[in-house]
Amino acid sequence: MAVVKKVLLLCMSLIFIESCASSKVQQFDDQIYSVIRQKSNQGGSYLSLNFYHYNNKKEAIPAFFYINGIMFKPADNFKERVLAVRPGIYKIEAGYIGKKETQLKINVSKKDSVLVNIYLKDNPKPLH
Repeated sequence: MAVVKKVLLLCMSLIFIESCASSKVQQFDDQIYSVIRQKSNQGGSYLSLNFYHYNNKKEAIPAFFYINGIMFKPADNFKERVLAVRPGIYKIEAGYIGKKETQLKINVSKKDSVLVNIYLKDNPKPLH
């Protein structure tokens, strides 16, 4: 009887582990941004922004964006946008032609260096 309980427990554990793994993959597929937080070596607080196509998360795009309602023009190149900021909460809105606008809030603490990668999804509405 004890062997049957151990086998049953082992089978249930494997089923649970497999269901968790597939759940994580689904969350990653629907990811519209990622945030990496590090401590700044220079003593200030920094917010770094990168913009990519949702379907190809390595292909950069020159998106326009707003931070707390202030518009920033798209970069002429695809380099990371690094901004020195004060600690606080920042509302970021990003968009591009033919893409859905994405909104998020980021909290930046003192001496934080926060890298935000934003993945813009295609907008199904026609351009006209």
